[in-house]
Amino acid sequence: MRKECEQQLKRILYGKYTLKNGDNGTIVLREELEDLRQGFVKLLIDLGFTTTIFKEFSNIAKATLNPLSHDNLQKPIYKRELEDAFKLIDNLRLVSKEIAFEKNIDLVVTTVNGAVTRTTNLKLADEVLLYQIEGVKKLTPICLKPVNYNEGAARTNLDNLPVCKVEKAYDMIHKSVFNTTNASNGIDVYPAFILADTSNLRTTVNSKLAP
Repeated sequence: MRKECEQQLKRILYGKYTLKNGDNGTIVLREELEDLRQGFVKLLIDLGFTTTIFKEFSNIAKATLNPLSHDNLQKPIYKRELEDAFKLIDNLRLVSKEIAFEKNIDLVVTTVNGAVTRTTNLKLADEVLLYQIEGVKKLTPICLKPVNYNEGAARTNLDNLPVCKVEKAYDMIHKSVFNTTNASNGIDVYPAFILADTSNLRTTVNSKLAP
């Protein structure tokens, strides 16, 4: 059971959630059950899942999935503990994880300032994953890498700009074009980002999150 639980957690986790701080400032992979569980809990919190089906994970891991908890043959493994452990593994198996957006998808933001039209080109910096638990869907953060912008026949590279979230990218574009600060405050900026199929990012995200 312990091995299956670890395998499911490794399947579910991604990126920074698979890592932890090691000795002497190193970063190492999470391998042990408790480390994997901690990464899983952080993932749920960061993505905004409020499910309670994993609330007893820590207790189950200590009572049933820890081999040292049953090294004494006189100490029984109670039926309820086993049932809880099997239920936990079943719930982990039901956590759905799939790729919602591939890395390097192209997006364009068009701005018009007087007679000047600018098209800013960006790429998706990392793939975006779609998780589903108990019918609730959540996307991992969408991060963009500015590539360049075009004004007429002139092209300006933006390789020096950092990877950022959608709102920050919108702010940087509007700061450059209109000299405005925090342009994303109070508005949904996703419709401004157009994909190659001419759909906007808001419509596409909503379609991914639809029941």
